[in-house]
Amino acid sequence: KYPISTRRVLSFGVVDSFGRLTALEHATPAPVTGIRGKVLEVAASNSNGYALTADGKVWAWGAGGQGELGTGSRPLYTGKAVPVRFPTGVEIASLANPMPFDSALAIDTHGNVWGWGANPGHALCLLGTEPALLPRMLPLNNVTLATGARSHSLFVSNGQVLACGDNAAGDLGIGSTGPRATP
Repeated sequence: KYPISTRRVLSFGVVDSFGRLTALEHATPAPVTGIRGKVLEVAASNSNGYALTADGKVWAWGAGGQGELGTGSRPLYTGKAVPVRFPTGVEIASLANPMPFDSALAIDTHGNVWGWGANPGHALCLLGTEPALLPRMLPLNNVTLATGARSHSLFVSNGQVLACGDNAAGDLGIGSTGPRATP
């Protein structure tokens, strides 16, 4: 039914063209390892999973080449959850869902937004396009909701929707098609 080179991605595994699961995948859902504490919330991006625990910590697993693990390094991937390294004293209240492409966003208990990973076209509201290997506080406050897409992020602050990112298709809704680094 499928050409030999075709692979179908399932929610819990990858199947080759003959219907076989690849050796590194699970045929049934399996627990994520490495998370310490009670999980309150989960979120996902194109290649990562994130969990928020009751103590305000964030755990990440999956791809790491763009800094999307938030550990300060760029491992190719990790199959075990690792703690995202926020500055001392930062407690996270919620995660963006979905997360931006190859990036992550979290809102702390004071309404500040933190971003890490890829920053294509200023998708994380950060000047420049270099990845943030550790979480960085973004130029937003009083944020109650955050979400992401391939090359932009949206935020709700004081009842108003704010956006930043590539905007090539007018996807920020700001009346133009130029990129925007400030929300």
